[in-house]
Amino acid sequence: MGVSNILIARTDSESGKLLSSNIDPRDHEFLLGVVDVKANDIKSQAQVLYELEVSGASADEINAAEIKWTESHPLVTFTEAVKQKVGDNAKFKEFSTAIHGKSQFEAEALAKSTFSQEFDWSPEVCRTKEGHYQYAAGIEPAISRVLAFAPYADMLWLETKIPDLKQAQTFAARIHEKFPNKHLVYNLSPSFNWDAAGYSDSDLKAFCWELAKAGFVLQTVSVSGLHQAAVVSCELSRRYKEDGMLAYVDLIQRRERKVGTDVLTHQKWSGANYMDSIFQMVQAGNSSTSSIGKDSTEHNF
Repeated sequence: MGVSNILIARTDSESGKLLSSNIDPRDHEFLLGVVDVKANDIKSQAQVLYELEVSGASADEINAAEIKWTESHPLVTFTEAVKQKVGDNAKFKEFSTAIHGKSQFEAEALAKSTFSQEFDWSPEVCRTKEGHYQYAAGIEPAISRVLAFAPYADMLWLETKIPDLKQAQTFAARIHEKFPNKHLVYNLSPSFNWDAAGYSDSDLKAFCWELAKAGFVLQTVSVSGLHQAAVVSCELSRRYKEDGMLAYVDLIQRRERKVGTDVLTHQKWSGANYMDSIFQMVQAGNSSTSSIGKDSTEHNF
């Protein structure tokens, strides 16, 4: 392609539920918080858990308290907090569109001027005991993050929870609205349970080509080698216990020959040809040592 490196921007925001810092205002609209904090004098989750820890509570008790706190204080974004107060009307729809990409300070100021009231909502009170902010994971924050990196990357990669073709197509379309023909990456992950994803064999066969039509020009099956080696090793070891070398010849060598894989004669992959050419230049003669000479097992095939 004329360059030595390709810069790929990868985001896992589609399933990322925690944020280490709120320094980037582009993350603010996806922060989760609690409403009516001041009105109800709500003690933060981190404080509640800290007090349990210093009192000697067990890990199970602390985990139970964390779940109870979250259930008692539903987490919502600032946009959702405003909607709860003012309703889903035309003015709210205009407001929710206007605050896209704005900082929390700007969103609160706009809410106050639009609805003539302040909103009691805080993302601080629900921070984890490690200090992380709660984050509204999903396709929208993922797209927001990818768009931020798009001008600086050759390819864009969204890591997803499941192999959802429609989600991938939506993602691609949203990116291409602002960055037409931007190259995209998709991980055809072995971590997915493909048979449980609801695809027929014909759907699975067409999956890669449908992704390509959407603009996913690089499609990887990550760690496929690990799984290939694992399944072959498992099958071979079980049969080897009963059939000895017949198991290896039948499962491996005959299949290598049948499919025409070059690794059937694996010596050529070891660098032996190159090293032998060096030795022969120096030593020469028929008696010189050669790893691929006429007596080499390479010539069995």
